[in-house]
Amino acid sequence: MMPIPSERKRLISDLEEWVVGRKLMKLNLDLAEADEEEDGADIATVLLQLICATRYLHRPEVLKSTHSVQYVLPLLDDERFKQEVRMSRDAFERTLGRISDRNVFHQHRKTPQADPRLQVMITAYCFGSSGSSASLGKIARRFGVSEGFVDLCTSRHVFWLIRDFLTVSECWTAR
Repeated sequence: MMPIPSERKRLISDLEEWVVGRKLMKLNLDLAEADEEEDGADIATVLLQLICATRYLHRPEVLKSTHSVQYVLPLLDDERFKQEVRMSRDAFERTLGRISDRNVFHQHRKTPQADPRLQVMITAYCFGSSGSSASLGKIARRFGVSEGFVDLCTSRHVFWLIRDFLTVSECWTAR
């Protein structure tokens, strides 16, 4: 079975045929109406360039919600918190306390830094997930963030964990 071409591909193909057809008609037939409708061919060429320059004709909006993080997680009892975040509330608060003062969370940029609490929740959830529950899209929708942000949080925390581990190892070897 042949794959079905996307709406964008069909539109590009149609516009290419139109532009090429208009050029051939103008070259071969040299009709007066080809000169009169020259603006139509130009519009088709510009439209073709615009469509080729974009990845999507219609980008579907991905529904996300931050309600879980803002309103549900803080109210959960310790056992349910552990099920959701994949670590105890006490361990979560200790981890947050150890890293929330790091420079990476307080950089002054155009885009404000996300709350360290959210970043630790995302990372802990990623570390505690496997199989289909570990997909970036699923985690992003769960926490109301983008897939790229999930990846950023995780890599940021892995960096700090490795750095802390190396610091602790150096202290032990120095003794």
